[in-house]
Amino acid sequence: MNTFITKFLNKNFDQIELFQAESNEVYKTDLAGLAECIDSYATLIFMLPCSKYSTYEFEYDSSLSHNINESNFISEINSYVVNDISTQNIVFNNNQAFLVDRDFLDSINTALSNVNAKIYLIPEHLTLSDQIKEFNLELEDEHLIISNGIPARISKEMLSSNSLFADLNKISAVKVEDFFDQKFISDLITNLNKLPNIFKFDISIRSLKLHLGISKKLFYGLVTSLLLIFFIPFGVSALAEKKHNEYKQGIYQIFRALDYNSTNISNPKRQADLIADNFDLSQQNTFQMPNLEFIERFGVENVYRINIQPIDGTAKIYIKDFPSNQLSALLAVSSSFDINILERNINTESGLSSGFILIGTDNV
Repeated sequence: MNTFITKFLNKNFDQIELFQAESNEVYKTDLAGLAECIDSYATLIFMLPCSKYSTYEFEYDSSLSHNINESNFISEINSYVVNDISTQNIVFNNNQAFLVDRDFLDSINTALSNVNAKIYLIPEHLTLSDQIKEFNLELEDEHLIISNGIPARISKEMLSSNSLFADLNKISAVKVEDFFDQKFISDLITNLNKLPNIFKFDISIRSLKLHLGISKKLFYGLVTSLLLIFFIPFGVSALAEKKHNEYKQGIYQIFRALDYNSTNISNPKRQADLIADNFDLSQQNTFQMPNLEFIERFGVENVYRINIQPIDGTAKIYIKDFPSNQLSALLAVSSSFDINILERNINTESGLSSGFILIGTDNV
């Protein structure tokens, strides 16, 4: 498995020098093009410049929770930290604590999440050695200086011209070309798991597709499946709600048929029992159909619908284009069929009648 290491970045953070440990090859790129330079499933060690984080001495108490240690640390430094502490991520390592700008760290994590490799994001001064307390590494346009275990990046011009850094000038400088050798790389890889990794995978569609190694077709299939899993329960619930409303409406219609005074249905079973108790089933156990022989006299070709109401003992006969003279004669002899004409709604035009006739019989 190949291992890639970012060299100590320049102060503008616009160029990344990427070192391939096995072949000693060097690539120059930027954050956006990092993925193109790294083999799939390789290891990437990304050294975070100390100019992007602040380092403090702090003794972590392992007998307390992480949150309490954070609170204790914040109470110690809150009086002299310039930035709002809520915008910073806190990282602990041994007897040090680091404040990293959250927005900056998120941008790094987003870019690194799109690299198909095992990522280690480590504060750069820790890659030198946990034991180094005094160190001066000469970079391209800066000095990476560790004094009393606290790192800082200082431009060459400022270091040489400012008397405040006179003590730092006494620390012998080591050129980065001389320091970044096979021994450093080997020691770094060996001790990698002992160092704090502040990388946090940023979940996005692009990063998931990359790390899961799925095709577009499969990816869209997975997305569709997930959508179905989430939305099918809502569809089933909506269908059940619809059926429930239909059931309620059906119950209401039944109650209205049984009792026209029913307006509020709260306990269907109990209310149905009460209505049933009010019926004399011994008296209302049969009904008499209207005389079918009378209905047959209208002729099938002229009758297009018949509604029979057993409970009322009525039938409504709908006719269309029935000869008016024949209709008058038929209605005149209705009494001989034991038929009561309850209602007539007939329109006559050109000797043809259309409408309905409501007939009834007495219940037994």
